[in-house]
Amino acid sequence: MFAMPLLALALLGQPAAAPAEGLSAPVSGDVSATATVAVGPLTLKAGDLRATEKPGYVHLMVDLFPYRDAIKAAGDKAKPEVLAKDLVKKFLLPKYPQAAKFKVVLAEFPERDEYDAPRWDKIQVLGRYNVTLKGKALHLAKE
Repeated sequence: MFAMPLLALALLGQPAAAPAEGLSAPVSGDVSATATVAVGPLTLKAGDLRATEKPGYVHLMVDLFPYRDAIKAAGDKAKPEVLAKDLVKKFLLPKYPQAAKFKVVLAEFPERDEYDAPRWDKIQVLGRYNVTLKGKALHLAKE
């Protein structure tokens, strides 16, 4: 009964903990919320991308729901395979030049909760791709 108030008082004034290693963070961490990434015919907001460095590869989750109409209008230029390869080439390789393997998940989060966080139980995955760098060429495989 008294444990929660005592715990809250004990934590009051404590420095904030550093994020745990391996947890994903928005790519827009050091850039403004209005930063954008040009991918094929689309211009994605940095806040819709989440990159996580994992042992052996870099994982990228992309929320494409806000761009649904633009993807339909672009046709073949905005196919998921094209977007995945372009994201690695133009966005991930410059940020992670030492990485040779990337996993890209293109998804739509059509619903959000009252805090504007995505509802993970309503996710619609458009494609999962493994992209490897061999020499200067990118090889794409659907997961």
